[in-house]
Amino acid sequence: MSEIKRRLRKDRHVYYQDEKFLVSERQLKGPRKTYKIRNIEKISLRRDPFYFALAFCVPLVGFAIQFNWLLYWYEIAVIGGLLGIVLPATFNLGVLFVESKALSGGDMAAIGNLKTLRTVREAVEAAVDDLHEGDDDYFTAE
Repeated sequence: MSEIKRRLRKDRHVYYQDEKFLVSERQLKGPRKTYKIRNIEKISLRRDPFYFALAFCVPLVGFAIQFNWLLYWYEIAVIGGLLGIVLPATFNLGVLFVESKALSGGDMAAIGNLKTLRTVREAVEAAVDDLHEGDDDYFTAE
């Protein structure tokens, strides 16, 4: 790591850091993009992969129940195995969305473990709150 990067990291307050994310007092650095904390208006966490998998699996179960007399046992086993793999695999996945003044809409910042993304969201909220700590207009609703 160069001396300039080391000096910059030493001077700023880091709220959260791991191999994919860095949340400091100035920026949110994710796997795809870097956002300035002062431009972030809203950060949200959604469970889109799980809801998509649920929308796929519920009709599949309905099909298997309705037509079980036409299906072979191994076809029913494949449907059950698919449900047993897809739903638990997507249950802990989340999508982190960042709405920024620089963007016209929400931007998907990352897909990952729900627990990690919750920690990142809380760190960003803390950084935004610290940035606007003395600003009374920031907290009032218009």
